[in-house]
Amino acid sequence: FLYSDDDGETWQESERVYLPFENDEKGLQEPGVFQRDDGTVHMWMRTDLGFQFETFSSDMGESWSDICPNKYFTSPCSPMQIKRVGKYTVAIFNPVPRGELYQRGWGRTPYVCAVSLDGGLTFPKCFYLEDDLNESYCYPAIIEGDDYFMIAYYHSNGSGIPLNSLKVLKIKYE
Repeated sequence: FLYSDDDGETWQESERVYLPFENDEKGLQEPGVFQRDDGTVHMWMRTDLGFQFETFSSDMGESWSDICPNKYFTSPCSPMQIKRVGKYTVAIFNPVPRGELYQRGWGRTPYVCAVSLDGGLTFPKCFYLEDDLNESYCYPAIIEGDDYFMIAYYHSNGSGIPLNSLKVLKIKYE
């Protein structure tokens, strides 16, 4: 993890982050970061272990807590995104479905939006964005507007080819 404390003029390498065990083929992939209201930096990474793994920094990314799975953010090896939009913090991800659901859509169905009102500490509300078992959805981008936010993401568009189309949803704030 590299960080800059001078608007990108120079960069320093932080303490390295590793999986807490060996023998994992894919390791930690596609990290994302989100700064909470209290200044804590939350970093998550996709894995092939059924969860997003996470670590936290209280010193702006110089050092990190022990990495562990987040039991709420179950996930196939699929990226997640967390962002503050208005008074909400939203997380877009593919939860690990049960039974037959997990066998379809490259493991990237369903697609959900979890909502936090406490700056990302908890996500008590979760809404389906997509649940078509023949489709696959991932790589979200979250764009904030005045009274809405948009979620752009790839999907398979009924083609049988993963991630060949882009979809954009507009969600108005309550």
